[in-house]
Amino acid sequence: MERLRLKIPPVPDDSTISTTHYVLEAVEAIDIVAGVGGGSALMAIVAAAGAGEKILAAMHAAGIAAEGFLTVAGPLAAMAANFAMLGLGYAEARKEIARDRLASGISRGVVMAADGRKPNLVESYFWESAPETNVADEEAGKIAQNAYNLGLVTGYRQALELNRDQKATFWRDIGDLVGDTSYLGDSKDWDDRAWIDWYTMAAAKFREAHLE
Repeated sequence: MERLRLKIPPVPDDSTISTTHYVLEAVEAIDIVAGVGGGSALMAIVAAAGAGEKILAAMHAAGIAAEGFLTVAGPLAAMAANFAMLGLGYAEARKEIARDRLASGISRGVVMAADGRKPNLVESYFWESAPETNVADEEAGKIAQNAYNLGLVTGYRQALELNRDQKATFWRDIGDLVGDTSYLGDSKDWDDRAWIDWYTMAAAKFREAHLE
């Protein structure tokens, strides 16, 4: 079980998260959505027909209690379990694309949930509604889209479990990693574009320091 809440210190102290050198393993973290983690489970979901709609349904339910969420996410869990058991092979290039885009989505889902944002705003800011461009492999573009969106849901559910003190510790660490942000001005004056840019930057720092 890969859980962010088990890695971040439960109460604030004088040190930052970066001094604990915690790492969240992206492909294992999907077990919070799919019931099972690992590269086979990831590929089984993101390469399956109809996965996009099921991942979107999970995003819509991402803010509800665990029992209700797991009911909605059940079809994703079924995909992961059934196809993982078959041991289907996938081109290594597609696996790398899926892992990369999953990590990107997780990082953005984490920072938005840690900031108390609702699933509909996550969807508005960061959801990919079309396959990513991949001239050499069109199917890989769909896999990338699904992996990224699955990452958004995964990251959101992971950070949703953090308590108030863990969120404070989390943001202190992100602040240390980002550095001086005075040039951005008062966040009270930010528009949607400014918030998207901020979350993108914070997510990149989280991914670089704490996600593999």
